[in-house]
Amino acid sequence: MKVRSENLSIRALLPIGLCLLTTAVRAEWVQFAIDQAQSSLTISGTFSGFDIEPQGSGSLTARYSGTIEAEVTSSDILFAGGSIIAALTNGNWQPAAGGAAGTAPANYGGEVVNLFVNGKAALRDVRFDLTSDVLPLNGGSFNARALLFNFIPAASSVIDFNYSITFGSSGNGSTMLFGAATNNISTNGTSATQGNESVLTIPVDITGSFTAVNPNDVQYRFRGLLIARATASAPIQITSFGLTPGQLNFAIATTPGQSYTILGSTNLIDWPGILDQFTATNNLSQRTVASPAPLPRQYFRVRQD
Repeated sequence: MKVRSENLSIRALLPIGLCLLTTAVRAEWVQFAIDQAQSSLTISGTFSGFDIEPQGSGSLTARYSGTIEAEVTSSDILFAGGSIIAALTNGNWQPAAGGAAGTAPANYGGEVVNLFVNGKAALRDVRFDLTSDVLPLNGGSFNARALLFNFIPAASSVIDFNYSITFGSSGNGSTMLFGAATNNISTNGTSATQGNESVLTIPVDITGSFTAVNPNDVQYRFRGLLIARATASAPIQITSFGLTPGQLNFAIATTPGQSYTILGSTNLIDWPGILDQFTATNNLSQRTVASPAPLPRQYFRVRQD
């Protein structure tokens, strides 16, 4: 499992095989653990224009656990994907899996019951990833509206439902939750150090829809707050780097016996390895890799495995 990493950003101009290095930017890769005691999202919405109500006390609010992945510098923060923001079960709600009769454990349980509609829905295995562009940090605050919440495709996040409409149809089923939603929030997120912890605070307000009977007849909205923590620790130090013809040279402060990998990227999202895992034998490791193909901008980081 990744523990931490340090990014080395190299902006390179490579006309006719020449290379000009400009200022390097160092960033710490941080895995924040979501504080489930302080993190919860409440869902609201409508079915066929009618407000969704709770099936029972607290059935529309769930606490969250998991991890949030971020690249952090003193001046900016990047959410590059790989987070697992997972809703916890808050009770047994109707319907059961697939829309079958009965109850089963679920993250959320809602209903619409009136003279016109009788419908029930349960959300299960709700999991989000989190991505963004590089966001400036101003006094520890960043624009939370720029965050993109993505249902994790492999997580089987679903809404199970059944319904009957007076003088109309009835049915049941299950719909996968997929796609991405921008955070429609007016308040900022924060990244701050509290004692020996790095604390990430993200206000959430995201919306979406799915089809039960008619196109997009179910509208939903998640609102709340996520708080995640990481033990503050010194990042891996790249003590020096340089370019020689055809080669990129790293000097890395390492711990003997620990394993490391050098990764490269052109977009700060995809990070293929450019030097396979090596085990340090000294407090300073010298490593040389072949220069990547000429590109307008390239980034490199070292990860402790």
